[in-house]
Amino acid sequence: MLKFYFNGSPNPAKVALFLEESELPYQIIPVDARKGEQFSEEFLALNPNAKVPVIVDGDVRVFDSSAILLYLAEKTGRFLPSATPQARADLLSWLMFVASGVGPYSGQAVHFKHFAPQGLDYALDRYQYEARRHYGILDAQLSSRTYLLGETYTIVDMAAWGWARMIPFIVGDTAWNAWPNLRRWFDLISARPAAMAMRMAMPPSLGVGVGCERRPPGRSIAPIKKANRRITGVKTTQAAALSEKRIRYFAKLLPIERLGVGRKRCWFNAPNGTKRFSLMPRD
Repeated sequence: MLKFYFNGSPNPAKVALFLEESELPYQIIPVDARKGEQFSEEFLALNPNAKVPVIVDGDVRVFDSSAILLYLAEKTGRFLPSATPQARADLLSWLMFVASGVGPYSGQAVHFKHFAPQGLDYALDRYQYEARRHYGILDAQLSSRTYLLGETYTIVDMAAWGWARMIPFIVGDTAWNAWPNLRRWFDLISARPAAMAMRMAMPPSLGVGVGCERRPPGRSIAPIKKANRRITGVKTTQAAALSEKRIRYFAKLLPIERLGVGRKRCWFNAPNGTKRFSLMPRD
């Protein structure tokens, strides 16, 4: 069985989506960055860069999310464009655009927006600008097609979706308003059964957690699936400082909102205790 070394950040999410879409059997092996497990000798033997995701498929080891997506697509013959030189070139071009542009700029935008010391305005402005510019390019690409490469759902869509899930956290709560084509595409992929299954199949959070239950109108809390999500990039020691507004944002990301209308009872697990609050489903 394929082994999948994972945590809850955007890059492993891309691979998790492929595994759910393809229905390949796999074993999840969580890697807790809070404990430094990525620096263990065993993990460094799999990836000298000390990053997830990594897969081990029999005797084959692959690291880096784009390399893994390409390996799995070629292994299964799925989620690839038509077999023409131009289609192959488009696949590689856009896959590398996500790997070398969307991902790095989004990651740095998150760092300087949420975690860097105050006073680094130049760095904050630069990475916010570049992140927005890259998402704008994706939005333009989607203005005349259903998916990033046309009418075929491919690993390029999976790669971009892994980061698009975090757009409000990366560049702000109103960011979707500027990119209607990107939002339409994002909602289309997020509604796929594999995307919902991926979010429910991942292990409980490796750090801070948010969970929700649905409350149908006029009824008590329903015994419907609960979910935990790791708040990407937030260390346990930072959790208590998160505002309730931020907590509510992460609660809205949970797949529970797709189970129906009504209020949700949510909770936030932090080192100083558990906060509970009600939340209306996202529009």
